[in-house]
Amino acid sequence: MRGLRFTIASIVAMSAATPALASIVCSGQVANLALGPTGIVQANYGYGWHYLCSLTAIYGDYTPQACQGLYSMLLTAQASGCPVLFFYNQYAACSDIGSWLMPTPQPYFIQIDQ
Repeated sequence: MRGLRFTIASIVAMSAATPALASIVCSGQVANLALGPTGIVQANYGYGWHYLCSLTAIYGDYTPQACQGLYSMLLTAQASGCPVLFFYNQYAACSDIGSWLMPTPQPYFIQIDQ
């Protein structure tokens, strides 16, 4: 019985020290929006620059058609000053995503928040 209590206590202690990776929502204003020469849409909404999709080729999970819609949505959000919500899996915090990269995994849902 003592060994079982020690094992359970060890598991609880390790899980408390390790941040859980789950679905998170990163909200922010589109501060910067750019389009690279190869059609890569780049955006900074408060958590660093992210390469989101390509207007010319499949980029991660996004087709060029989906990217056109996303680019239009980000332009609209930037012009109107509305925040954008990015939904991600497998991150503990929005600041864990990094900068100057394609988030992996990519956001599974994006919306303008009004």
